[in-house]
Amino acid sequence: MNPGVQANIVLNNVNIDSPIPCHIERNRDADGKTIEPKTRLRITLAENSDNTLTATDGRQGPGIHCGEGTELVIDDHVPNVTTSGEPIKMDPEHYPGKIPAGTTFVGNDGKTYTAGTTPGGDRLSLLENATRNASKELTTGKLTVTGNSLEAAIGSVQYEDAGDMTFNGGIITTYARGAGNQYAYTASIGGGAGGSGGKMTFNGGVIETWTSYHGASIGGGGWATCSEANAYQFADTLGNNLVQTNQGMPHTVPAASKTCAGDIYINGGVLKPHGDMHGNAIGQGCCSWNEGHEIVIAGGTVLPDTSKALSKGGNPLTECVSMGIGAQGGAVSVIGGSVRIGYVESTKSQEGFQAFINGQHSYDSAFGAWPVDTSRNDNPAVSMVAIDLMAELAKTGSSGDNPIIDWNLTVGGIDYPYGAPTQFTDGKLYLWLPEDAMKQQISVTLTYQDDDGNVHEVLPLFREPGQAGDLLKRFLDFQITDEAYLRSLTKYYDGTPLPAYDLSAPGNAITTPAPDNKVLNKVTDEAGNQLVRYYYRPYDKVPDGGTDPVPTGPETSDVVDDGSGHQVTVLPSNVGAVKLTMVSKQYSDENSSDAEIVEFAKSYWGHRAFLWGEIKPIASQVSEVAAEWVDETNASQKPGGNAHPSDQSLKVSAAIKRADTVDGKPGSEATKPTAAAPEGRVQLYVDGEPVGDPVELRFEDGKDADGNVILGTDGKPAFPKNAERKGSDEGGHWTEFSYVFKPSETDYLVPGVGEEGRHEVSLRFLPPSDDQEKAGAHANYLASAAPDADETVPRVEVAIDPIDPNPVVTPEPDPDCKDPDAPEPEVSTGPGEPTDPGADPGKPGDKAFRGEIVTTWGEPTADNPHPGRVLLKVTTPSSGPISVTDARGNVFEADFVRDAEGNPVRGEDGSYTLVLDPTAVGKGELTFRQEPNGAYTGSTWAYDVTVLPQPEIAPAPALAKKAENLTHPGGPTQPGDRIRYTITASN
Repeated sequence: MNPGVQANIVLNNVNIDSPIPCHIERNRDADGKTIEPKTRLRITLAENSDNTLTATDGRQGPGIHCGEGTELVIDDHVPNVTTSGEPIKMDPEHYPGKIPAGTTFVGNDGKTYTAGTTPGGDRLSLLENATRNASKELTTGKLTVTGNSLEAAIGSVQYEDAGDMTFNGGIITTYARGAGNQYAYTASIGGGAGGSGGKMTFNGGVIETWTSYHGASIGGGGWATCSEANAYQFADTLGNNLVQTNQGMPHTVPAASKTCAGDIYINGGVLKPHGDMHGNAIGQGCCSWNEGHEIVIAGGTVLPDTSKALSKGGNPLTECVSMGIGAQGGAVSVIGGSVRIGYVESTKSQEGFQAFINGQHSYDSAFGAWPVDTSRNDNPAVSMVAIDLMAELAKTGSSGDNPIIDWNLTVGGIDYPYGAPTQFTDGKLYLWLPEDAMKQQISVTLTYQDDDGNVHEVLPLFREPGQAGDLLKRFLDFQITDEAYLRSLTKYYDGTPLPAYDLSAPGNAITTPAPDNKVLNKVTDEAGNQLVRYYYRPYDKVPDGGTDPVPTGPETSDVVDDGSGHQVTVLPSNVGAVKLTMVSKQYSDENSSDAEIVEFAKSYWGHRAFLWGEIKPIASQVSEVAAEWVDETNASQKPGGNAHPSDQSLKVSAAIKRADTVDGKPGSEATKPTAAAPEGRVQLYVDGEPVGDPVELRFEDGKDADGNVILGTDGKPAFPKNAERKGSDEGGHWTEFSYVFKPSETDYLVPGVGEEGRHEVSLRFLPPSDDQEKAGAHANYLASAAPDADETVPRVEVAIDPIDPNPVVTPEPDPDCKDPDAPEPEVSTGPGEPTDPGADPGKPGDKAFRGEIVTTWGEPTADNPHPGRVLLKVTTPSSGPISVTDARGNVFEADFVRDAEGNPVRGEDGSYTLVLDPTAVGKGELTFRQEPNGAYTGSTWAYDVTVLPQPEIAPAPALAKKAENLTHPGGPTQPGDRIRYTITASN
């Protein structure tokens, strides 16, 4: 392929045997740098074709040369392209083992699909040939490629890294010469001797590779030990600058001499890489690594074979040990596919990973996520789950290596993004899932194609949480048709769980559908062990004929000891919609003396039924609202209706209970005393208006993530307990709420002055917030009646004497002024005087402050953009409204610093900032005021403002005269016309 060419070649029974069967020449400039467009070759294997590309033995040529800076794609006759002809770009991060959603393409059946819009329309198998001939054999095109002992079958030559290679389809077999020859160093697909693997993507096809002594089968060539001076390279070869070394052990070969496996992405297809004596099946060549690169398996079927390895079981860091998948120091992620790692009976070989996971070398696991931050030490690691369906496949006369068509895996009842395997291997699948997934129920649903091309559905397979072994079994489904029981699964909250179905009760036994025909009539065995267990998953609603319910959490199953040492399931008792799975284990004991039960238990976990339940919230009410002054020692003066200064502690308390009926309306269904105490929040109302944010009900002091009580600066709990559960199942349960505050510290709770300091306080119960629900609070109750909408809501009167806020006004320097010679403003503020001289001197009242501001007018400069600016910091504990009420004289502009909503900004220290800018020389008066509220009296400030001229600015007097003819504006002027003269003098 000439430089820069984008070639598409169809191989139809082609047989080439030459020193250089196929060479993709790099596009480069005069300096040898790679330039666009890169040279790209797309090979299509014609249907029913058998093709061979053989590099002449000993002539040092690769079968297909794809070196760094070039691209190669190999596909069958079903192209992996969109309907617009663009290559389909895989996205394993979001769509492991699938065609990315929104991709429109023509499948192997000739139909046009858009991935993600129809079930199964994103299967990679749709891009694989599925046509069979009269003998029911697939008609997929074949390609056999042979390289040399130092040059890859498909990839690079010596001391050159491989290019960008994508394998989309076809039956491809590659051979690197030099098997068993200790002087052979090339990979079969990837790097030649001393060459790294480049980027390789496998989306489909069946790829079987055989490699040389030291090279990986798919990945990097052996380390840089061959003669660099005698290395065979093309004129366009981009050397990788590895340094030749005579060292020959993994721990002695220097980094500058190690090749890399490259970046390998497996999305689909069947890979059968055979290692030789020293290199890995997929990954590194001998004495090399993969630092800074990754191997990602997101789908497909991967069957590494290192049975020919010279050494097994040693330390790969110090010995030339062949491993199945990976490379020293490299990341390996498995997020899909069937990956056969472990002991392989057919080859008598132990296959292992070689990965660097969470700071440690690992040989039996990989990352369970991608992309992955390799600098972290808490990434999920995977373990294997094996599925053996050979017995089932044999029933259809299948060989056991059958293609998988449809695929779905769930964990805890939730779809899990695990990429589809391409096929079974001897009836088995080897899946890899993180530890968190292994603790939950795993379910697999799939269809497969038998040897004749017929598609069969496999009933869902399950792995129970924490089970010993990896065997997946099924359930047989049955239905409960008892209408009375089904109705009982919908109820109003009463604190008791949804009812279980008693199979042992007279008339409740269920016979499972034919041909199973088993009678389910037991809930415990002879030893008292439970035979029935319920699983449940929360949803946003029950089916209602509209949109499908959406799950809101994982599937769970809570059990408790029944007091006799036996575990029983506890069904949900809190508000919400749930999908219940009732599982009967009556026929699932493999150790039973009953042969029928033993036979059933080999393949089935038991019988199950699906049910929907819903517990609806009930109405709440607030009662027994009271208020008292906490610090008052005189009992007669403690009630909140007795006036106290606002800096005293006031406690507001109430009982939050279930309403008399489920919806709060007379005559409706009565609530039950077994309903637990309400959990949620309380909204405080003062004088009929909600004030402050809702207060969370806390049944214990607030704690941090480690369980320690969070303390304030005073050493007391920062978030003290404010609620207590009271009552019993007989008399009913309620929450006793109390809230203590000092009005002077939370004056936003009493924004109005009230009638002579008297205020009306009421409360409203609110359901838990989202954060509270996440923390475990239950939304079992509806909000109680709002005090501003329902006059029957109980209230209590409190009397609060506002106190003097003792505000302080302090001038602040202008931070924008950098001119050291700028005149500084002078500000003085006198003491506050009562605004009402006849007011009761024993009670604080509004005060007025008088003062003087003297500043100097000037022209703006770079060092002083706001000449004469005066900043007044008004520090006050009051949050009452504050504003400029008067600015006389037209010699200045003044206002408080405001936020985006136009409200005065209050600093953390309770201060406001007023900005005064002079606009002219002269005198004026500034007045601003902070209004009183329920905790503080009001304050008014009046300042005489003098704006002085700046002597340094010379006077610039001017005099102008203007005449206007009022009789004949357009002229000409005549005797008797009225003329207006305007004289303008300025300085």
